[in-house]
Amino acid sequence: MTRTKFLRPMVIVPLVVVVAGAAVWLGFRSGSSSASNATAPTEQLFSVAPTALSETVSASGSIAPADTEDLSFAVGGTVSSVAVKAGQTVKQGQVLATVDSVALLSAVAQAQSTLDAALATLSGDESTSASSAQIANDQAQLATAYAALVSANSDLGGATLTSPIGGTVATVNLTAGEVLSSSGATGTNLTGTGTGSGRSTPASSSSSSSSSAASSASAASANNAPASSSTGAQIEVISSAFVVNLSVDTTTVGNLKVGQSATVTPTTSSSTSTNSGAGGFRGFGGGGFGGGGPQSSANGGGSGAGSSTAAPTATAASATGTVTSVGTIASSSSGVATFPVVVAVNGTPSGFHAGASASTVITYRTLPNVLAVPTNAITRSNGASSVTVSMNGAKTSRTVTTGISSGGQTQITSGLSSGDQVVVAVPTRRATGTSTNGNGGSFRNLGGGGSPGGAPAGATP
Repeated sequence: MTRTKFLRPMVIVPLVVVVAGAAVWLGFRSGSSSASNATAPTEQLFSVAPTALSETVSASGSIAPADTEDLSFAVGGTVSSVAVKAGQTVKQGQVLATVDSVALLSAVAQAQSTLDAALATLSGDESTSASSAQIANDQAQLATAYAALVSANSDLGGATLTSPIGGTVATVNLTAGEVLSSSGATGTNLTGTGTGSGRSTPASSSSSSSSSAASSASAASANNAPASSSTGAQIEVISSAFVVNLSVDTTTVGNLKVGQSATVTPTTSSSTSTNSGAGGFRGFGGGGFGGGGPQSSANGGGSGAGSSTAAPTATAASATGTVTSVGTIASSSSGVATFPVVVAVNGTPSGFHAGASASTVITYRTLPNVLAVPTNAITRSNGASSVTVSMNGAKTSRTVTTGISSGGQTQITSGLSSGDQVVVAVPTRRATGTSTNGNGGSFRNLGGGGSPGGAPAGATP
């Protein structure tokens, strides 16, 4: 009889635990070592040279068409054609829609005939030396006939809806066969400042009387066509050019003027999170233990509380712009006064869409050919400013006079010359990342990591 031997399985869990424990110990040891190194800043030299400094104002706002045309027929009748649809690009003067003009042509012919008759009557009375009263009456009749002809021709011209600008059709509230009531509206009503307010034309159906509406409905029934029920523009065209509408506070508006240059970048709000806890160990998929930077672990996340914030993210390339309007009357919200500012975007850049958000940087002051150094190279004590200058390996402190600060640099108005070498202390970041809400950092190679800080522009090791 053969006996079967049963072998007990080998237990390897303790070995894995030992390896993981060793990795954790090495990670904390590495983090402790990095922490000690982070206290020693690196010194670099910055070569002083002429540059340009600009003072700017940053604000976020919404993108809008530079011009909006709300178009409607000024005459009643049956829509004979609609030549465009929403989203279509149109040129200035392009025909958008037409109304049946048979009756309008007949009205023009009748008005012309009445004018000709009035003219003939006046001519005949003048040739027979009629009384002055008769001549005056003939002249009044002639003037009335002429006005009627002008009106009839205007109505005929109003039977064709054309685009006054080049742009894109935003909405179309017309269909062929639709019967429009007459509103008596003529011309185009200009509103706003011309920097995004656009133009608007009264809609015929919205301003018609109840009797006209009833007449329209009756005519529609007779012609088996839908009556117009639109209460807005029948066709809306927006320009291809854009503006950005901003709101700035009282501390900013005084620096802004019409004609100043700007940089506009379309943005969207994206959510970014900061987690409390060290980065997870990439090789082991574990969670962090203390405070750490944003996670970069592939297999696990840090433990502890996290926070989420919304930050603007660029969605298209930046474009240049010009300030075209600075409001002088503030509006108040929650006790905060803000002023409207309009920036016109130059050209027709891609990636800009009406209603989207944009961040705008307006330059209100530029100083060309000035000397400047990194702001963190300047030491201030007892109201005096100084920098450390390196010359032939020797370091000396030199008192300087400062001007404006912009983009991490500060203007030096006296105390330095072009070519001077200024010592800049650059704090060394921990190679394994930094903590935002807690203690400790994530461990590079074992899960998560950061990057050392870069040197300021113009600096040399």
